[in-house]
Amino acid sequence: MADITPNMLAHAGAAFLATGIGAGIIMARKGTPMHKVLGWCWTVLLVIVSVTAFFIRTINPGGFSPLHLLIPVTLGALALAIWSIRRFKRTKLDRYRRAHASAMIGVFTGGLLIAGSLALLPGRSIHTLVFG
Repeated sequence: MADITPNMLAHAGAAFLATGIGAGIIMARKGTPMHKVLGWCWTVLLVIVSVTAFFIRTINPGGFSPLHLLIPVTLGALALAIWSIRRFKRTKLDRYRRAHASAMIGVFTGGLLIAGSLALLPGRSIHTLVFG
């Protein structure tokens, strides 16, 4: 098993913070100043998670694994969500608000909850980091 690197620590730390903030955003009232600030913090954390994931190659040493496919999907969904909410502000068309919400919930569910659960499986570096 690979040693825990500073990159893995940054990845795990950003992912754990993003999971907590994301859950708070989902439960809170939408469109408030706090929602917007936390949303930007969450987005930055997800970019950090994505960039650091690019350099974690312990499943397939030296190469990419199928989990790396989540990197462009996550970054693309974040870009779509930002574009959608900006379109909503200009047009007030509800389809853009729904697209924003769907993209963000999709990243939260797929990128954090599902991928995070896989990272916590026994034998994985993050499992060792969290559970010893």
